[in-house]
Amino acid sequence: MGSGFQDFINKYGGDDKITNKDIRDFGDSGGSQEKAEAYLKKIESQQDTKNKTAAGVKIGDKAYVAADKAKNFGSSTGGGVSDTGGSGGSSDLYSGTDIDLGAYDAMKGIDFQYQDALNQGLYNSQNNIATINATANSFIGAAQRDASMYASDASVQIADLTSGRGLEGTKYVADQNRLAAENVASIQGAYSLDLQSIINAGLKDVETIRGEYGLAGTELAGEYGLESDRIKGDTARDVAQKQKEAQLYGSLFSSFSF
Repeated sequence: MGSGFQDFINKYGGDDKITNKDIRDFGDSGGSQEKAEAYLKKIESQQDTKNKTAAGVKIGDKAYVAADKAKNFGSSTGGGVSDTGGSGGSSDLYSGTDIDLGAYDAMKGIDFQYQDALNQGLYNSQNNIATINATANSFIGAAQRDASMYASDASVQIADLTSGRGLEGTKYVADQNRLAAENVASIQGAYSLDLQSIINAGLKDVETIRGEYGLAGTELAGEYGLESDRIKGDTARDVAQKQKEAQLYGSLFSSFSF
């Protein structure tokens, strides 16, 4: 018989199952009952912890029954399996492959340590992020305060410039209005004097013309009046002569009437 658990698996687990016949064959080959029970316990233990059997081997329903019967082990010394897996001073109950369970426990410890390290790293990262955020917020607050102060100062300067420019603009407009008014008054005064002279001269000429045309009109009226009277007198005389001749002709015609 082999000297360890892996030898047991290699020899009796070829069909991926440990049966009652395998346990009897193990006893016939000189294996002890204690070792058989210990190997079965170990397979069961690996099934529980790793959710799989050692080397893919399963335990048959009657394997425990076979391992529990002393008659299957001619050289068995009897007795149960201890908590440590040893029994009756046996030195080969746990051999080279027993390290798997220890490695599993070690891996669990390593996983825990890694998880703890990850948790600590995450905590440190979150702490650093919070510190960075606080620092950034402080800088942002300071920048906002500076910007607000700058905007306030700029507003005051703009107000001063606006007020000064407005005052200068008002003065400039007032000066231009005053100069324009003075120029207009000067021009109006000068043109008023010139216009009055022109008006006066025109009125004088008009009166002279009126006087001359008045005299001429009077003379013409007199001349036309005299001529009219003469024509009227001649016409009246002609009319009287014609009337006189008409009467004479009328008398003559009436004397020859039948």
